[in-house]
Amino acid sequence: MSTKRFSMTKSLNGIFALILIVTGILAGSCSGGKRTANNISLSTIDIDTIKPLFKDSVSPVYSYKISIEYLKDFENKTVLNKINNLIIGYIFGDRYTGKTLDTAITKNIESCFAEYTELADDFSEEETISAVLNYEKSIKSEISCNINNVLSMHSDVYLYTGGAHGMFSSTCMSVDLNTGNPVYYEDIFTDNSFNDIAELIINQIAINLGVENPALLNESGFFSAEEIKPTENFEILEDGILWVYNPYEIACYAVGQVNVLISWEQLAPYILENSIARSFF
Repeated sequence: MSTKRFSMTKSLNGIFALILIVTGILAGSCSGGKRTANNISLSTIDIDTIKPLFKDSVSPVYSYKISIEYLKDFENKTVLNKINNLIIGYIFGDRYTGKTLDTAITKNIESCFAEYTELADDFSEEETISAVLNYEKSIKSEISCNINNVLSMHSDVYLYTGGAHGMFSSTCMSVDLNTGNPVYYEDIFTDNSFNDIAELIINQIAINLGVENPALLNESGFFSAEEIKPTENFEILEDGILWVYNPYEIACYAVGQVNVLISWEQLAPYILENSIARSFF
C-alpha cells in the first residue's frame, strides 16, 4: 500500500513539474524572446541655422534645425547605403533620394530659404512686420529600435509658415537588416488580421484615454472609431508595435498626435510564421 502511495505521489509530482515547464515556455513566448543588439555604428548630423528676411537686425527669420541619426558603418555596405537612402527619402521626399545625406540637407535648406526670401517682395523693411513671418522648421530623426536584425526609425517634423499654428507630424519606418528593405504590414501580419488589429488599436486608444466604451471616442475629439485602421506608419519596438496617427488623421487638431503601442503578447496570434517580428516574442 505504501508503495502505491509513493508511486501516486511521484506521478503527481511529475505531472506538476510538466505543467510548470509548459507554463514557463508559454510565459516566455509572451513575455519576449531573446534580444540581440545589431552590430551597427551610428552617427548624428546636427544643424541649426537661420535666414533673415531682411538685412536689418530686427528682421524676422526662418529658423531651420535638424538632427538626423544615420548608419555610419555596417558590414554589409550595400544594405548600409540602401538604408541611408531610405532615411533620406522618408524625411525629405523621393526627389532627394540618390543624394548623400549632407547634400540632401543642404538642398532642403536652400529650397526652404529661397521660398522664404521671396516674401520680401511683398513687404518693405519700414513696415511693421508681423510675428507670423518668423518661420520655423525642425526635424529630429532617431533610431528607436536596433535589435534582432530590425532597425526602426522615428522622425518628428515641426513646420510653421505663418497662420494660427504650426503643424507637427511623425513618420515611422522599420527596416530588415538582412535585405535593407522596409518592413510593411503585409510582411508581419496574416491576410485576415486587418480587422482584428484595428480592434486592438481602437481598444487601446480607449484604454489610454480612460474611455470605457470605444464607440464613444467621438466624444473625445475622434472622428469615428470605425475609421481607425492600422496604417503603414508604424515602427517595430522591443515591447511591441507602435502606430502613430498625426493630427487630423483620426481626430481633430486639439487631440494632437495619437500614439498606440500594441504589445507582442496581443499581436502574437496574427503574426506570420516567417516574419522577422517572430524573433521578438
